[in-house]
Amino acid sequence: MNTEIRRFHQFRTTWGSSNFIQTKQFKAKDKEYIFDDDQCVFGVDISVYPYYNKWEILSIDKTVYPNGNGTGEGNSLSLYVILSENQTLKPYEKVYVRAKLRVLDQKQSKHLQKPILSWFDTPGEGSGFEQFVSFTDLKNPAKGFIVDDSLSVQVQFEATSSTIYYSANAAKLMSTF
Repeated sequence: MNTEIRRFHQFRTTWGSSNFIQTKQFKAKDKEYIFDDDQCVFGVDISVYPYYNKWEILSIDKTVYPNGNGTGEGNSLSLYVILSENQTLKPYEKVYVRAKLRVLDQKQSKHLQKPILSWFDTPGEGSGFEQFVSFTDLKNPAKGFIVDDSLSVQVQFEATSSTIYYSANAAKLMSTF
């Protein structure tokens, strides 16, 4: 069976065609769409597929230092993704994050983008850039980063995963108990 899957959600509550069949053809007696002078029957097949994944929510914060941080202090915008302080990790759990940090060009869509590839094992731990973009570039109107006193920063998560990692030292320590 070749089935095309369609997704219903709050913005797309209907699927189909507004002109499935012309009224003239629908009412034609020889087509027999209408029976007993005024009745017709429509049907629909709905298949509901179960989810195969177990979902967990990972709490990650985006942190922006508008006046810079570390080597970027006073000269650059600093951007980070941080494993939220309230994120609870299992013992020896490590969380992998692959993401893209962006400062959006609001005029020409030539966004400034840098990748994040990090493992986190402690809540509050982060990864990012002390010198994401210089203040000179940030304030340059031709670059389009600041428009009407507004700066848009975006994080696109491409992959997240977690694993339980026992290092050789941890394994030795656990074996002594």
